Amino acid sequence: MLERSAVLDLAVSAGDPYADFLSPAECAWMGRFKNRARRDQSAWARICCKYLFLAQMDSYISEQVVDVTPGDLSRFPAWLYREISLTPHEQQHGPQRFTWCGNPLPEIRAALTHSKNTCGASLASGRGVGVDVERVEDRRDCFLREYFSAAEREWVAAQSGKPEPMKPTWLFSVLWSLKECAFKAGATGATEFSELAHLEVVRFPCRDSLAEFHRREGFTRDPASFRVQVRSPAGFHSLDVELAGSRDLILVITRQAAFPEGLPWTH
Repeated sequence: MLERSAVLDLAVSAGDPYADFLSPAECAWMGRFKNRARRDQSAWARICCKYLFLAQMDSYISEQVVDVTPGDLSRFPAWLYREISLTPHEQQHGPQRFTWCGNPLPEIRAALTHSKNTCGASLASGRGVGVDVERVEDRRDCFLREYFSAAEREWVAAQSGKPEPMKPTWLFSVLWSLKECAFKAGATGATEFSELAHLEVVRFPCRDSLAEFHRREGFTRDPASFRVQVRSPAGFHSLDVELAGSRDLILVITRQAAFPEGLPWTH
């Protein structure tokens, strides 16, 4: 089953040409970006996703999260990358259209993410997928009140008050990534990015699933797996989650729950 993710260090790739890796449709989409940095980040996230697809076809990938380097990209010729096209549907942050050799492949779901010097991509077969790489930073109180429910804020306060407390900023970053991934997976029925304010995590990860990554100083790509539930104006949505990262940078991947008896519920 095609369910893999990849990350690429943009600091290593900075300055490398990427236009030859993009399809005409992608180049047209890139032209909408007025900000050069955002355009570069979006382009490299697409290339990261293309590599993941090509590598999976070429040989089986055992890692859930693959570390991609510029040297890895030369494994395939540039023209082959151009045969893959990823363009948004209705909105920039939503699910991506995946096209291979001019043929749409609706059964392949793709999601992209970037944050400063890191970009990532995730693929899935037959179910919505979301990915978000998030640098842990302080957020204003007004932002927390607008985008997190009272129950979510209470959950963060409870975790930070237990033995081996977790930083509220880190926990809010995890919750934010879960919401953004749910949106990208198309599981919520949301049509605007601003509607993240109307998404609420109602079944939370357990501490054991989070503590290891909160303690780590270095980024780890061996993810923890669990399930959460998100509520949106369209109803409740069960999501299978993979969490990787560190205390400073987190990577969250969500997929629409494949079946009820999948990953265990956590509390």
